[in-house]
Amino acid sequence: MSAMINRSISSKTSENTTLFTLLNEQREMTGGAFPYKVMKPLYGQAVEMLVHFQCETITSLDLDVCYQGQDFNREAWRRDQMYFMNSFLKVLKKEEIAEDSIQHDLNCHLDILEQFPANFFLYRDFQSRNIMVTADGLRFIDYQSGRRGAVTYDIVSLLFDSRANLPSKFQRDLFAFHCHLIQDQMAMPVDELESAFHPYALLRILTGVGSI
Repeated sequence: MSAMINRSISSKTSENTTLFTLLNEQREMTGGAFPYKVMKPLYGQAVEMLVHFQCETITSLDLDVCYQGQDFNREAWRRDQMYFMNSFLKVLKKEEIAEDSIQHDLNCHLDILEQFPANFFLYRDFQSRNIMVTADGLRFIDYQSGRRGAVTYDIVSLLFDSRANLPSKFQRDLFAFHCHLIQDQMAMPVDELESAFHPYALLRILTGVGSI
C-alpha cells in the first residue's frame, strides 16, 4: 500500500479495521465529506480483487461444496424477493396489499435477470464491512455463500452498500472501472454489463431493505 494509506491506518487497528470503519473515521476527519484521497485507491483495489475472484476463482472452484447450492439463480433471487416482501413490505404496510400485482412485477424482474450470463464466481456479500484494511493490503471475509452467478451482483453490492452511502459519481466511476476490467478479462461488451446494472442493483436493494 502507499505511504499515504499506511498513515491513515493506526497501528492499533491495522489488522482488524474494516473498510466501512475506516470510511467512517475518515469522514469524521473531513467533517462528513467523502474522503476521496484515502478511499479511492482502497475501493479501486477492492474492485481489482473482485474481478480476480469473479474471473479466476470460478475456474478452480468445486461447486459441489458451495453453501446453499451451486448457483445464484432464479430460485435464490426469489428467496431474496420474498425476504423483502415478508420482512419489510408486509410489516410496513399491515393492511391488505395488492400481492398479485406485486408478484407479477417481481416475476418480470426475475425474467430480466435470467437474460444475463451467470458463469462467474459470485461472492454474495461483497460490501465494506467484509473487507479488512491491513498494513499488508486488503483482506476479505464472509464469503461462505459464494457460488456461481452473474458478474454484476457483487459490484452493485459494493456500490449500494447503504451504510457506506457512497457518492453517486464515485459509484459511477467504480462501476465503469469494473466494466473496464471485466471487458479486459472476458471481452464482454460494455453495453451488456451496463444493461445488467439496474436489474441487479434492484435485487440487492430489495435484499438490503428486507434486512432493515
